[in-house]
Amino acid sequence: MYPMRPIDGGPYPTCPPKLGRWATEPKWDGRRVLLHLPTMSLWNRKGAQLPDGIAAQYMAAAAMLADRTTEIWCDLFEWMDCEGMGRIETGMYRGCLMLLDLPRHKGDYVERRLAMRQIGLSELTYDTLRSTRDKAYIVPTYDRDSTDLDSMWRRHVGHPLIEGFVMKKLDSQYVGLSRPDGKSTTWVKHRYTQ
Repeated sequence: MYPMRPIDGGPYPTCPPKLGRWATEPKWDGRRVLLHLPTMSLWNRKGAQLPDGIAAQYMAAAAMLADRTTEIWCDLFEWMDCEGMGRIETGMYRGCLMLLDLPRHKGDYVERRLAMRQIGLSELTYDTLRSTRDKAYIVPTYDRDSTDLDSMWRRHVGHPLIEGFVMKKLDSQYVGLSRPDGKSTTWVKHRYTQ
């Protein structure tokens, strides 16, 4: 199984309207990391285990996720789909993991978000970016109907940590892909620069 990946939706202001209900999450500038909690092993989006030197950068954040799930452990938390931070020049968020989703959860997006919130992580928002290291966060979500995405788009163009945003259909299931270059039409990525 490979992690779900979004299709490219182009720049947000010029994209066609989406049918149905969608949530919006920041698209962080990092590397996709799958965390297997029982073994504390980290994998990339192409199904290869991260080299020890890279994996070591995220071990403190992975341990935080393991610690937070000890009391509420179930198979839903076996795998965690994350964005690993720290690849950019600023050094902000070096070693941090942003929890994106739960691949083992069979519920829709709303149910998966509720399960992730049980872990008790802080949400990292556009307006509360600060320099920290070696922590785990949950990626915030915005309801498309109640958030001014046009304003958000204009405010964060060129931000060093945020590439754009990903829209996820609320009734979407997390479906592991059969190949690493596959993409899901129920997730749509909008980058600030194309």
